[in-house]
Amino acid sequence: MARGACAGSFTVRRTAALLLVTAVLELGCGAPSPDGAEAPAAQTVSEVPSAPAIDRVPVASPGVSLANGVKVAELLAAAKGKVLVVNVWATYCIPCIEEMPELARFYRERDAENVAFLSFSADAEYALDDTVKPFVVEQKLPFPAFVLQDLPPDKLVKALGAGTSGWDGELPATFVFDTSGALKRHWLELVHLNDLTQAVAEITKG
Repeated sequence: MARGACAGSFTVRRTAALLLVTAVLELGCGAPSPDGAEAPAAQTVSEVPSAPAIDRVPVASPGVSLANGVKVAELLAAAKGKVLVVNVWATYCIPCIEEMPELARFYRERDAENVAFLSFSADAEYALDDTVKPFVVEQKLPFPAFVLQDLPPDKLVKALGAGTSGWDGELPATFVFDTSGALKRHWLELVHLNDLTQAVAEITKG
């Protein structure tokens, strides 16, 4: 595993298991009393009043949506003719979280007319509303994020044309393509702003 890479990958998404534990209190198990008399009836436990409902502050839409193979193809087509930076991350990946501020800065400072940026989340689809959207809001990410849908690493690599990277799901992962769609640089670990900016500059100058 590369230094600065997440220990896991999105090929093994940790599914949160819901463990329902039922505590059964049996009052008077039918055992006879010492004097042979019937055991007193179990006292009815009065109903505990429910806690007052807490108003939840709605999370503003941060521009997060699902992206299947068709959607990814559309996004790539829209970026045709530009230098393209693709970043794959997940909310459960610490290095991914650490690089977000630099990626956000890169996005803001890039030449938007000539450099496209795509952000793909490897979180599970069900985490879109409860996890990914709040994360994007908390991080104040300026770019839209797309949660990959039915796109394991091999299919995404094929769609991107990044087979030479040898990527098989390590997170984070960042790819830089030239205007013809050829892969020029990639990092299968945390990427820094200076390295990313330099890689893009080399392509645009060439």
